[in-house]
Amino acid sequence: MAKAPQLTPMFRQYRSIKQDHPDAILLFRMGDFYEMFYEDAREASRALELTLTARGKGTDHEVPMCGFPHHQLEAYGGRLVKAGFRVAVCDQVQDPKEAKGLVRREVVRVLTPGTVPGTDGLEPGENCWAAGVALVGGRIGAAFLDAGTGEFLAWEPEERSDPWTGLSDRLARFAPREIVYPDGLPWTEPYREALASDALLTPMDGYSFNHEAAEALLKRHFGVASLDGFGMAEKPAAVSAAGGLLLYLQDTQKSGLEHIDHLAVHEPARHMLLDPATRRNLEIDRSLRDGSRKNSLFAVVDA
Repeated sequence: MAKAPQLTPMFRQYRSIKQDHPDAILLFRMGDFYEMFYEDAREASRALELTLTARGKGTDHEVPMCGFPHHQLEAYGGRLVKAGFRVAVCDQVQDPKEAKGLVRREVVRVLTPGTVPGTDGLEPGENCWAAGVALVGGRIGAAFLDAGTGEFLAWEPEERSDPWTGLSDRLARFAPREIVYPDGLPWTEPYREALASDALLTPMDGYSFNHEAAEALLKRHFGVASLDGFGMAEKPAAVSAAGGLLLYLQDTQKSGLEHIDHLAVHEPARHMLLDPATRRNLEIDRSLRDGSRKNSLFAVVDA
């Protein structure tokens, strides 16, 4: 990037916003288009097959750029997410007629694999799960949230001997597209490999999964004095995982997520459990032929 004194007011605004989202493709709203600049433009132009042009072409301050019409955000944003990018959507939040100088802009939403239903090859009726994982007092907990439907589940194993017991099975069962966890979580390499299968791993500040903070957030969100009514009594790791995950969704979606109005305990013991190999061979929810739901037992019953 050019040095600060050489930047135009618009690019100073762009750089300031981009600094807050260094790990995301920044979609910068300019009139009827979302524009991308610098390295974001180079990467996005390849992923979206857009023409890479330049702003200030022929000058000493030529800047690579590409863009697309604002009404195609869901299509292009979804393609970027599917390609493995986080996407920060920066909109004009001020009427240009009222602006004195630059129109005020800010990031209004961050698109990630676990927060964008319908953009990652999902089939009708399939959940788009994001997961949260937390460790409290030697106990492991996980939470699973579908931002589209509002379905919200939390899990913590009863046994205390091995805090990781069942976690890999639960992650295999839900197949989350993104896993959020406190930075510094002491995962061993085998668990990292299992968790990293097809999901985006997103570390967060450890305080987001602090038990007291997570519990307080969940109480505020659901408007309750206690989480016992949700079956969360004596499940500190599940509470921490659920609170950290909800905070992440609130931060990325920039909303209160009012449609998420219930939290349920996920208890595998209440169900007949089938290991992944058995589910695959019986074609319970996926066809062996092409991996889709078509011709699976689930699809036949659902029809």
